[in-house]
Amino acid sequence: LPRCGVKDKVGFGSDTRSKRYALQGSRWKVKDLTYRISKYPKRLERTAVDKEIAKAFSVWSEYTDLRFTPKKSGAVHIDIRFEENEHGDGDPFDGPGGTLAHAYFPVYGGDAHFDDAEQWTIDKQRGTNLFQVAAHEFGHSLGLSHSDVRSALMAPFYRGYDPVFRLDSDDIQGIQTLYGRKTRTGGGNGGSVGSGGSGGNGGSGGSGGSGTGGGGTKDLQSELCTSPKIDAVFNTADGSTYAFKGDKYYKLTENAVAEGYPKKISDGWPGLPGMYLLCNIDAAFTYKNGKTYFFQGTKYWRYQGRQVDGDY
Repeated sequence: LPRCGVKDKVGFGSDTRSKRYALQGSRWKVKDLTYRISKYPKRLERTAVDKEIAKAFSVWSEYTDLRFTPKKSGAVHIDIRFEENEHGDGDPFDGPGGTLAHAYFPVYGGDAHFDDAEQWTIDKQRGTNLFQVAAHEFGHSLGLSHSDVRSALMAPFYRGYDPVFRLDSDDIQGIQTLYGRKTRTGGGNGGSVGSGGSGGNGGSGGSGGSGTGGGGTKDLQSELCTSPKIDAVFNTADGSTYAFKGDKYYKLTENAVAEGYPKKISDGWPGLPGMYLLCNIDAAFTYKNGKTYFFQGTKYWRYQGRQVDGDY
């Protein structure tokens, strides 16, 4: 699959044992950032490219106080270039397909490079959608690493054009961890994005919130935060988020516990040690093969969905 050229597993995630969104470790110290397209693609009109790049930045300014301003001259925070093959940074592009683009984290300058050998397109099913890939790359320029949530904009693989955009809650949590929630209105390039695709360089953007489960009504504070001890937090292959605490588990939404929880671990994942009340799970994660691993002491269990996988 075509993908982003930035390496996976950079930085740290929302949980050190089960990564959802991931933060590379650096961020911009200011929220008013400037950019310039110093080299345009060969096969698109400059005015159209300017519009798509501004729209890609607005993905992130919609949920934070970040503001992005284009500059024609002088120093800028983020330099954007469309290049082919070797282009002076020691990370050459590979022609059509494969690596589509790469960007540098804030500590390394924040610049974004796009492979001009790709067939960049705007609002079309064919080719590679510029808006989607640019929005993903600018996430790196702001300090986000790749996410394990398949529906997140910051997942590593490009999944094709989607005309309906809504940023995944996993991406929103990540960017707001770095720069805080949006407090100012108007100005900059913020506001909702209409058509233009989702899933960025890394997957369809879904309807938001798919990285953290469905709707909920219970307050997280009353359910989970009365005690500092949570045994494990992890995502399953379908993007749902669960927390284990003692012999019970909770399905989490963006800001609450889902209706009907907690439930007994023995009902959700038969065979785990929590069902015997002898010991608690130490950690859990879902690997890229879709299988979930649970760890307790020197032992581990592997599950396919809710069933033990093979002899584990």
